Amino acid sequence: MTVTMNPAQFGGLASPAPKDIGKQMALQLLRGTQGVEAWSDLTYEQTSDGKTHLKGTAYFPDLNKLQMSAGEAAGGAQASTLVSRKEGNDWVIEVGVTTKPPAGPKKAPTGDLKAAVQQAQQQWQASKTLMAPLVQDAKIKSTVTVGGTIKEAVGFSKENDNTALMQFNGSKVIEAVDKMMADAKGLEEAISVSGDAMGVFRDPGKMQKMIMESITDGQGLPRLVVTPGASVFDYKAEVAKVTAGQSAELKALITDSKKPKEAVVRPPGAGTAPGAGKVVPPKPKKATD
Repeated sequence: MTVTMNPAQFGGLASPAPKDIGKQMALQLLRGTQGVEAWSDLTYEQTSDGKTHLKGTAYFPDLNKLQMSAGEAAGGAQASTLVSRKEGNDWVIEVGVTTKPPAGPKKAPTGDLKAAVQQAQQQWQASKTLMAPLVQDAKIKSTVTVGGTIKEAVGFSKENDNTALMQFNGSKVIEAVDKMMADAKGLEEAISVSGDAMGVFRDPGKMQKMIMESITDGQGLPRLVVTPGASVFDYKAEVAKVTAGQSAELKALITDSKKPKEAVVRPPGAGTAPGAGKVVPPKPKKATD
């Protein structure tokens, strides 16, 4: 996986120094990735034009358990998440939703439901003036190369039988949220679950799905369907080799990724409750005899 990001579009930090962005991106990738058995490399650098470039190679034994996330975009939203699974003899790769909808019984909204919908719409218009500058100029370019033949591509453009490209412009995010906030019925349903006017933002999975489907013009999540090719290397032998050859820097990153996250400060409106801005993780318990 390779990621290039403008520091201004990187969320979850309060005015981070450019030299620290790469490490934080690497840590978010490690924390947000599931199903990976080993990493052979994970490096980052600042490019000549001020962007941060991240590159890593991961080994995974089971496609159905693989989830890879490039980290967070501005505002704390999950960015560029890749999920793989087997369907019959095919390998399906999707970009988008990894979070489950909020659980729990529906809550009765306080006051009039239609008034709550109007309040949510007004709050979005006010928040948009802060969000738009952060995300509308963001660009994501994802190239996927597979060991096999791509038989179907939605939201991707095939470059050849093995490679496909997906391009995403941040203005799509604003357009998608505008569309969601104009859906009064959908807002009523979200508010009836959460009990507050901004309940629609309590379901990050729904947000991800809506934004990613904007790329495919309503054809579902961006995805590739692949007919796998023949095995090209001895998986177990190579995992043992790359694990033994990990650099001290990579080992330190992996160790750091398992520690409690440091407190972060998000942009206005990014918290999960009114006025939320700073997230402080619990302190680890001390070992006792």
